[in-house]
Amino acid sequence: MPLLPRTHLFEFNDRDWVPASLRDTIIETLSRSLDWGGFLRPLVPVMDDFLSAAGTREVLDLCSGAAGPALILTAEAERIGIRAPRFLMTDLFPRVPIWTYARAQHPESIDFIAEPVDATRIPAALSDGRARVIVNAFHHFSPEHAGAILRDAVESQAPIFIAESFERDPRGAFPLIPVGIPSLLATPLLSPRDRLAKAAWTWLTPIALAAGSWDALISTLRIYSQQDLRDLVAPFGRSYEWTYGTYDYPFGGRGCYFQGVPSKARAFATRTNGPSQATARRIMDEEQTNPEAAAQAHNGAEALPTAEALPTTAEALPTAPEVNAKRQEATVELQHEVESLEQTSTAPEDPLAASTMKKKALRRYLREQTLKPYQAELIKMQQYLEESGTRMVILFEGRDAAGKGGTIRRVTRYMNEKHYRVVALGKPTEHERTQWFFQKYIQHFPRAGEVVLFDRSWYNRAMVEPVFGFCSEKDYKNFMRGVTGFEKDLVRQGTVLIKLYFSVTKDEQNRRFQRRKADPLRQWKLSEVDVQAQERWDEFTNVKYEMLKRTHTTHAPWKIIRSNDKHKARLNAIKVILNSVPYERMDESLDFVPDSDIVISGSRELEKMEAQRLRAGKFLV
Repeated sequence: MPLLPRTHLFEFNDRDWVPASLRDTIIETLSRSLDWGGFLRPLVPVMDDFLSAAGTREVLDLCSGAAGPALILTAEAERIGIRAPRFLMTDLFPRVPIWTYARAQHPESIDFIAEPVDATRIPAALSDGRARVIVNAFHHFSPEHAGAILRDAVESQAPIFIAESFERDPRGAFPLIPVGIPSLLATPLLSPRDRLAKAAWTWLTPIALAAGSWDALISTLRIYSQQDLRDLVAPFGRSYEWTYGTYDYPFGGRGCYFQGVPSKARAFATRTNGPSQATARRIMDEEQTNPEAAAQAHNGAEALPTAEALPTTAEALPTAPEVNAKRQEATVELQHEVESLEQTSTAPEDPLAASTMKKKALRRYLREQTLKPYQAELIKMQQYLEESGTRMVILFEGRDAAGKGGTIRRVTRYMNEKHYRVVALGKPTEHERTQWFFQKYIQHFPRAGEVVLFDRSWYNRAMVEPVFGFCSEKDYKNFMRGVTGFEKDLVRQGTVLIKLYFSVTKDEQNRRFQRRKADPLRQWKLSEVDVQAQERWDEFTNVKYEMLKRTHTTHAPWKIIRSNDKHKARLNAIKVILNSVPYERMDESLDFVPDSDIVISGSRELEKMEAQRLRAGKFLV
């Protein structure tokens, strides 16, 4: 049967206007049907492999509903001898009585959060160290909300596992029928609450049967296909390894799953944990049933040629991994030389001494060498943009002396000048003051295959202008009201929009200002606005908070770059840019995962700022 288009029709169990007792009847019936029919049991080995790759046994169960998946998966893991994961159940609409019953059944494996939890914005305290799991619930979300859930997981570097009991096919609900009807009739007797109301829906009227049948059919048509899921994660680049698969039911039919694991986490888990319990069990079974094939596979693995044994020719050019490996070897040698210079130097150092100048030159050289593999990747990314006709706009925002200009120079240093532009606009002219505010920026937008980097952008209206009185209150409010729609339309029409905010501390900003005053080569960077930046620090912080709160959206999110360390800020900003489009990597061995201490999402920054305000009475960053 050909793949049907994804429907947007509603389900009774996810509508607020449906009585709570009817919603619970439908959800409990579905959970019990999945249990009685064994529909989720084949998912246990699959999830065990996922958790092994993720390097954790702690699970944040999103959209837990009636606790059916957590109960079924825990019981099945215990039955087949696999260590059950520890589920922490959450939902935007917590079902505490049902969850309390589930926790009593498996107190060591199941717990819950009684407060509402939004799957699109998971608090860091819940996310850290846990893999996110959504079973039989992802199809309820619109593409915008589904993308927001995936984006939040990627920004938090959290592994995520999504499973559905069907693929997108109305015939997928047929195996539910033999167990669905008995389960529906038994719900009023087995439910922990509202038994009379559920009996009325189930035994006295056909409403529960009709609504449940409708939901079972519509849910099969709301499932995201493999291509749908691939499209949702395409904007996140290749910092994650995404896998789609299916699993078969015991009595016919099959479900599907989609999982994403950070590349760094998968490599670490493989080195430390080895194969999962389920995978190890399958290998042992294969060795017992077919020892000759297993021995051949083992011998074949040992006989793989090493890199040195591969044939080469004089004309062959070195590959990107080979170049990067040689560069790394030379970098290590130079690092040893720097360390030896530091050991022989005496304090205080003479800034004009040869050894001091040599040490500084070597440090700078080493930092620039670290960037080069990623700058080569930027060239490859630029080629992808040209071939695909993709437009890219990158906004560099932040306080004065935060490191925006230096990062732009490192990003563009080796790129093709014909296909990128850096735009740094000055004060608006009298003619521009009469135009629509965004008009002067639109005329600099990229053509197909081009990258435009804005050194400060239209967000001047949200940061600098209101602080220094360069715009009226009405102008500010109009901008904040309209900018999200402007950016949404920009992204909808195919432009890749990357918004980077470079965040520097007050002490570090002051140190950089003092250096500019003392260095003749940097004095040109100082302006009247810079001089007042320290005095107006709290005002800038307040407008920063408002800007992030109102303009950090799923279609145009902010990335906050901690830029006290300029080198780390530049390196991680480049990684964010590279991960924004699905180009073919030159060197897959490079670490493309941004440092979580340097790059955080706009939502995380808001959480930190709000926590600071609660503790100290004001914002601190």
